[in-house]
Amino acid sequence: MFDTRNPDPMAHEDPRKSISAAPSFEEYLKQRQGGGDAAAAPAPAPVASTPAPAYSPAPAAYSPPAAAPAEPAKGAGGMFDTRDPEPMAHEDPRKSISAAPSFEEYMKQRGQ
Repeated sequence: MFDTRNPDPMAHEDPRKSISAAPSFEEYLKQRQGGGDAAAAPAPAPVASTPAPAYSPAPAAYSPPAAAPAEPAKGAGGMFDTRDPEPMAHEDPRKSISAAPSFEEYMKQRGQ
């Protein structure tokens, strides 16, 4: 990719990938202000605004966010929330949750 923040003009074999020369800042301001000679160009006719629709639906009523559940919730994938699980011993050891180390013990394990 080319840097397009202040690109140099570039001609590519595919014209969609070419970068043409940009106008100077003064030329840009003249274009933006209407070409410099505002007296020569007639003022544009005012545009009639569209009428407001006859019916507009009422805004949705505010509902406060739901409170966090006291019990772990079963997620969409069928798994329970395990961000801060309590230690649990299950008859199948693969489903058991051991006690997590304290933060200090964790940092000692990392060597910091």
